[in-house]
Amino acid sequence: MKLPRATRLVITINSEKRYLWRAVDQDGYVLDEIVQIRRNTRAAKRLLERLLRKQGCPPKRMITDKLGSYGAARRKIMHRLSAMAEWKSVTCAVA
Repeated sequence: MKLPRATRLVITINSEKRYLWRAVDQDGYVLDEIVQIRRNTRAAKRLLERLLRKQGCPPKRMITDKLGSYGAARRKIMHRLSAMAEWKSVTCAVA
């Protein structure tokens, strides 16, 4: 599995500032992206949840731009995933 990289860019839509959240793999391929008004934990959590749904299995490593929201969102999501993995004993195949 490729290493996802999560970044956010400031864009302007109708003269209003928005944040484009993107998850990109190590080759530069965009895995997922969303536009949000805020750059808080809830927005980061939404991006990570969408990414995990699309990928089907959690990444081994994730590189971010050091925004604190990523760490908080990752802790919330990974805690829930580890509990689900133990309960269902899910294994992910590496492509």
